[in-house]
Amino acid sequence: MLTHEQYHFVILKEAVMKTRGGDETLGWQTHRGTLTALLTAAGLDGIGRAAEDALLLLRKQNKIVLQKVLCAPPPHLTYRIADFSEFSSASEFFSGPFNIRVLPEGTAYLSELEGKRLADLESTEMAKRTPKKRFAVGTDVLVGIGARPGRVTYLDDRLSTLGEYVHKVQTEHGEKTVLGCDLELVPEPVTNDQRRPVTGFGNVHFHGDNSRLNVNTIDNSTNTVWQRNQNLFMEMRQTAEKIGDENTRNKIINSIDELEKTQGQGGWTHAYERFVGLLADHITLFAPFLPKLMHIATGLL
Repeated sequence: MLTHEQYHFVILKEAVMKTRGGDETLGWQTHRGTLTALLTAAGLDGIGRAAEDALLLLRKQNKIVLQKVLCAPPPHLTYRIADFSEFSSASEFFSGPFNIRVLPEGTAYLSELEGKRLADLESTEMAKRTPKKRFAVGTDVLVGIGARPGRVTYLDDRLSTLGEYVHKVQTEHGEKTVLGCDLELVPEPVTNDQRRPVTGFGNVHFHGDNSRLNVNTIDNSTNTVWQRNQNLFMEMRQTAEKIGDENTRNKIINSIDELEKTQGQGGWTHAYERFVGLLADHITLFAPFLPKLMHIATGLL
């Protein structure tokens, strides 16, 4: 989830939760101090204009309405509701209590952010379970997608903020700082010194997909067979059939088809974001499937 989305999620969730049935016209009444404490408790920076900027962006996107209750001076003592647009500046509006009313677009946006947050939590949990790569100083390694040869000259003893160990590697183009996930060991050289003469074949059995027969040689090829997870997508379509609105139902089913078609390809991320964006009021219905989709995205299924 992007940084501004994190601010939006915390504010919208609190506003929806704090809005009671009798307060629907005005929404949630709050002020700068309450928002600062709320964002700080969520692990976000509540200092400065962070909260106000988040509110202004939500208002610009027609997801919330910002209002204040104004009291006329004596002897009238009457009250009226003033919109944000009636104030000369944002600082004038945000001084003292003000109200946040979440619009239907904001409620749908909150559901979308709930899905992203669930996916982020699942991804973080998987990252914690994945063993981190550490290569000792002096180890010969291959760097990045291009598999450029290099030798480790430094290894950090603590995980970085990205959850990986930082290495320094000397390559032909100079010393580079590289995360452990972008390094691989240089493979041991293959030798045939220990080969034995082949006198014949006994019973030959082939197992699994794309099986190969190798005689007097070592098979260094990679055999990858992508499993289509047909049962998962079939269950997702069956779940989508429960949606009453035909237009929404058809859009979600088409999005599921796109997810199944693009798994293992470059379009997966776009297909996943489009799918989550379509859920809106149906995020609870599809929440059990989101962790499994994240497993597919990381190649664990």
